[in-house]
Amino acid sequence: MILLCKHSQQFLQRVICIAVLCICSNVMAQEKKGLSEEEQLDRMLEHHNEEYMPRALGFSAGYATPNVFDFSIFTFLDVLSINITDGYRIHVGYEPLHLRVDDFGASDDALFAAGGWFLFNGIEAIANKITSSESGGPGILVLAPLFFWCGMVYIPLVPGSWLGINVQNHFTTHVIQEGFHARSFTYTNDLSLRFSARPSRSGHFLDAGIRFEKNFAKNFKYRFFVQLGVFGTG
Repeated sequence: MILLCKHSQQFLQRVICIAVLCICSNVMAQEKKGLSEEEQLDRMLEHHNEEYMPRALGFSAGYATPNVFDFSIFTFLDVLSINITDGYRIHVGYEPLHLRVDDFGASDDALFAAGGWFLFNGIEAIANKITSSESGGPGILVLAPLFFWCGMVYIPLVPGSWLGINVQNHFTTHVIQEGFHARSFTYTNDLSLRFSARPSRSGHFLDAGIRFEKNFAKNFKYRFFVQLGVFGTG
């Protein structure tokens, strides 16, 4: 009887130990799983921010009060990193094909932007040949003047990049209709709040903001504008 009680106690001790080990293992597994989910969420968030319109092509259409319509094809060529939080990016883009319809008619600035692109690329190619260096793509000689002509910057305000500030430059010309004089040139700067649906993949956006405008033959003015667009990641 004593021997049976002893074996029963040992059996119970083993059952208790196994139960404790199972509980501990389950708790550790849940903690590990929770940490993994957090890490996965961090990675997703970082990826989400980094993948906001990378090398994207898009189309936008806008209306600026009282009588200006804009249509453009744009691209985000690269991103600039800033050290605020991991995965936070400021995005730099260009609108090489921009059409403005206003009192003067349809603009022709897209032709000059394309011509400037090829001209500066040619100059850079000659410079690279002279210096025996190679360029992996458009350099600062091309991108800097192009940015002031038709560039844009998107600054995310929230994690996930679905809301942010968008700044666009437009150097609009009407040379074909008006000839080369002051009235043919207009420089605008758009400052808007952008809401983007599904910003980490193909989606759409809505801009609303103010346009600061200076025609070379007229006084400075400002307009309110709205803009709709679609984009697809490359």
